[in-house]
Amino acid sequence: MQLDIFADSRDVMLRNDVLNALLRRDARAARPAWETLRDGYPDDGTLAALDGLIGELGEDAAPPFTDHQATNASCHRLETEIESATRWLFREAKAHAWLAPCWRSRARRAAALPFCADASDHHAAALWLRAGDWASAREAVERIEAWRRIPAPLACHARSARPPAPSNCASNRRCSASSDASVRRVSRSAKRRVESHASSVSSGHATSSPSAR
Repeated sequence: MQLDIFADSRDVMLRNDVLNALLRRDARAARPAWETLRDGYPDDGTLAALDGLIGELGEDAAPPFTDHQATNASCHRLETEIESATRWLFREAKAHAWLAPCWRSRARRAAALPFCADASDHHAAALWLRAGDWASAREAVERIEAWRRIPAPLACHARSARPPAPSNCASNRRCSASSDASVRRVSRSAKRRVESHASSVSSGHATSSPSAR
């Protein structure tokens, strides 16, 4: 049997050892496999990306966030560094499945933080949506005081009530993009309703003030 020099080369096998451990979310196996790859092929172009994903596995057991700044920093790293590395190293479907626990972990860690309009994208409800856990997203929204009057949580609640059907999407990534667009549309609509309500209340006060005097 003739070996395929590309498929059976040692660097490919070592790289696959790391990838397989990552897919199992087995940090204990992934780290020594990565070190073996690094020692044998220090110039391998995947080392930095693989190292980042191994480090991400440690986030699963990280403590709760203490403030919104920490949440934003962690989510920003996931959105920029980790997502791009995951999509580069894995096929699209595997990347989507691998990232879901990462978002779940951040949602759990952000659960105790109060809603902040300036950080609404990284509130627990929004993070549960990113993880695809619609029920937890609704529960997180409903814990926000007066959430029906706030556009962002109102949009999250509407989105969680109508999760996308995967069969209607060409890929999970396109499905996620459609979901984000839907949230933005609902958010704009909710904002208009809230502003309209506030305007009508204000007009009512303005009309009644002279007669009160």
